Amino acid sequence: MPDTQYDSITKFESYQKKGTLDAALDYLHRGWSIIPIKPRDKRPLVDWAEFQSRRPTEDEVRSWFERWPEANVAIVTGAISNIIVLDIEADAHLNSDSIKKDHPVPITTMSRSGSGGQHIYFHRPRFHVPNAVRILPGVDLRGDGGYVVAPPSLHPCGQRYEWIIELIKRQTKLKKDWSKLSQGVLEGQRNETAASMVGKLLSRLKPQDWDSVAWPLLQAWNAKNRPPLDERELRTIFDSIAKRESSKRSTTTLLHEPKPLAFPESSYVGVAAEFADLFAEHTEAPKEFYYMSFLTYLGAAIAPDVTLDSSIHPQPRLYTVLLGKSADTRKSTALRLTDNFFQEALVYVPVLHGAGSAEGLAEAFIHQENNQKILVLHYDELKSFVDKARIEGSVLLPTVTTLFERNHYQNAVKGRTLEIQNAFLSLVAACTPETYASMFDSRFFAIGFLNRLFLVLGEGHRRFHLPPSIPTEHKNQVNKKLQTLLQDLRACAYSAGSVLKLHLSPQADEALHTWYLSREESDFSKRIDTYAHRFLIIFAVLKREFQEISLETVKQVTALCDYELEVRRECEPVEASSKVAELEEKIRRTLQRGPMKKRDLQRKVHAD
Repeated sequence: MPDTQYDSITKFESYQKKGTLDAALDYLHRGWSIIPIKPRDKRPLVDWAEFQSRRPTEDEVRSWFERWPEANVAIVTGAISNIIVLDIEADAHLNSDSIKKDHPVPITTMSRSGSGGQHIYFHRPRFHVPNAVRILPGVDLRGDGGYVVAPPSLHPCGQRYEWIIELIKRQTKLKKDWSKLSQGVLEGQRNETAASMVGKLLSRLKPQDWDSVAWPLLQAWNAKNRPPLDERELRTIFDSIAKRESSKRSTTTLLHEPKPLAFPESSYVGVAAEFADLFAEHTEAPKEFYYMSFLTYLGAAIAPDVTLDSSIHPQPRLYTVLLGKSADTRKSTALRLTDNFFQEALVYVPVLHGAGSAEGLAEAFIHQENNQKILVLHYDELKSFVDKARIEGSVLLPTVTTLFERNHYQNAVKGRTLEIQNAFLSLVAACTPETYASMFDSRFFAIGFLNRLFLVLGEGHRRFHLPPSIPTEHKNQVNKKLQTLLQDLRACAYSAGSVLKLHLSPQADEALHTWYLSREESDFSKRIDTYAHRFLIIFAVLKREFQEISLETVKQVTALCDYELEVRRECEPVEASSKVAELEEKIRRTLQRGPMKKRDLQRKVHAD
């Protein structure tokens, strides 16, 4: 990095072998100011303004990582660390010939983000360098007043940040000979050594890194040869091996199992995101489980108070199902702790922990004194609802299905009438993907129950033999923000005449219109637009957009709905006339996400 010489970027030790604390201390000893940031996130855990003008002490750094052992580490850019950083998105076309020609990147320290992007480090010049967004397509600049996530931090997708040179050294046989090779070779060894180096580099780098990382390294190495190879000859060697490597990958890369679906990071907003961060940090349940459980309870709490300015008057009530492997994903933990939080917060959200019949559900509404009756139907296992709904003569299924879009239900039979009025029903439940795929019969398909569910797919990670207590002061802070938010919303609703009608900005309206017309038409997409309306209300409230819903909010909501479409495509049960037809449909759906090895396909569709 600093002197842009080849040798300087080989000096980093492999931080992947160290803990984040060790890496943070090493960065501090290099003269860089560092701060702790939330795990699988980019938000600081401390008020970091002062660390733009002073570096933390070693004791401060140790205390941070003792308090937050799972924290990521970030390097403060600008004058305090004497560095600036180019932040390049994974899909940025920085390596195209035209951009490379106009904006050559010298050889310097680089790291790869967990998402596959790059951070390119430079000495800060002797003048103010502000942060800048989109200085090139997909390229941001972090300067004075900025920071970048550093290795070995964990990205939300589950991949770690890595120093690129260390990635190469660790994964190739060049490691032992790296220093020797960096000094160059004599005339009779240049072609053979160049071919060997290129092959090893390209085999361990992503194609988008070949020109920006491997080629500059090769040029720097060649400059130290005695004498250097002609650059055209060097490029011929490079291109020849790159072509061979591309051909090799085209026959193998597609056979890997597709990456797990990731909950969209942009869709975490407001106090709900703070709640999810706090509870996921101290337990093993996935952040998305806490977030969607919170949204379900919040949507229930505000359902009588707010809607969209529309003839259909959508209500922010959700039917949420958390899908994850039994025990490992801690689905019940997320449901229980979210339920406890709302009860302790004294937010009025009545909860019914299971209904054995429609009559039992009606009884729960009747016992409420309010004219507008809120209820969250909470099932630790969705299968218990399905089993009750399948009982001969039960009307629990049509009751719950109807109350998704209506506030009343009536069923009259000889001798008795079941009637529910002014009901605002929400549902939250948990299930394993395997059980979800097999427990429904034709009645659930025919009545449209499944497309009324919002599925959240999550994976847990073992981190705590005994999860730590969640600090009371942190819970109280989230509670206070929630209380204030609800008070402000209800004040606006009162001023509006009891129900607040939210409007979209012209840009937001146009974006929603474009998304609506362009979305696919399939069984998987049914009622996705209904959920878009409901999430628009919830997100607008979380962001206090009581006057006008922004374009950003529409983008956050549609990203969440696009995620739901893919989850349904992967997890939706198959309605088929035979076992063979069911297996064929499962195979077809699975392969829509890309080819995979036969054994992986068999495991995915349970065809063992």
